[in-house]
Amino acid sequence: MKKTLFLWALALTAAALSGAEADFNAPSAWRKGNFVQGVLKVSRKESSLVKTAVDPKLDYRISFEYRQLPKGKPGPLGAGFRLFDRQGREIRPYHVIVKSPVPATAAQEVPKGSFTIRLQGASSWKKSTHCSLAFDIKPDLSDLPNFGTFESPVREFKQEGDLCIITFKKPFPKTIPAGTLIRLHRYGGEFRPLTVRTSGTWQKAEFGLSGIAREGRDGGITRWQPGTAAAALEFAASAGAEIRNITVKTYEKGKAPALKQPPTGATRPVRAYEPAEKQLAPGARIKAFYPRGAGGFFLPGEALKFTVQLDPGEGCSGELLLYDYQGKLLNTRKF
Repeated sequence: MKKTLFLWALALTAAALSGAEADFNAPSAWRKGNFVQGVLKVSRKESSLVKTAVDPKLDYRISFEYRQLPKGKPGPLGAGFRLFDRQGREIRPYHVIVKSPVPATAAQEVPKGSFTIRLQGASSWKKSTHCSLAFDIKPDLSDLPNFGTFESPVREFKQEGDLCIITFKKPFPKTIPAGTLIRLHRYGGEFRPLTVRTSGTWQKAEFGLSGIAREGRDGGITRWQPGTAAAALEFAASAGAEIRNITVKTYEKGKAPALKQPPTGATRPVRAYEPAEKQLAPGARIKAFYPRGAGGFFLPGEALKFTVQLDPGEGCSGELLLYDYQGKLLNTRKF
């Protein structure tokens, strides 16, 4: 078994270093009947049967054309990957997304089947309605992806003295020894670097990935998640979509072409009822609501950080101040 896994990983690495394109434009790359005459039909979610190797020394460019279903309606279309480590295990968001880097320890043993854990050193953890706990962690995050996680909705999250007591709605599947080092992870957030909005005409979209993130949201989904060795392309469209001319190309580090087109359509809205700052991936679209709102998508390199300043009153006027990573003001947009 170990030999088989090693050969699988070796083959993936060799494929990545070759610089060859992974072929996602064949019926065999997708579930039977979903890829017809060069077009992929996405009903809700579609993952490729083909995996592309991931090499942190290479830059990746992913592009495709998309539109709404012929008899469908416009809607959001997310593009990203399902990620796998060298052993073929799928890397889920809660394996790598760190909500609080501050480690805590189990104050006492948690028996298998128990719903409650008592933690020492977790006073800075923020209350959550759904928690993911990573066990046997390393403070430098070198344990990521951590597959020894426990995920559950939270029944109660409280502080008693120097103890943080969390009661879950699901029981612990195994005993947690006293003194176990624990970190708080975040449950949600699929690996979809790009969200666009479909229309009745074919449009082109592209995004890029480079290097390996230190943790799940390091780099704003412009890097592969920790531990990634292979990836299966995935599209998600609640209203359905058609996809064609899919390419995943690799380049030597720093030699990938600049992204030519920003995403078309809306990503998750950022509500800004007061001045706010947020790091953005190039090409993201931001909407500010107070109470009417303003929006627009930004070109690569332009909106790496933004500040929303809103004037009070029903008129809802305001200004977007756009900066680069060094804090240099690039542009302003009034609304």
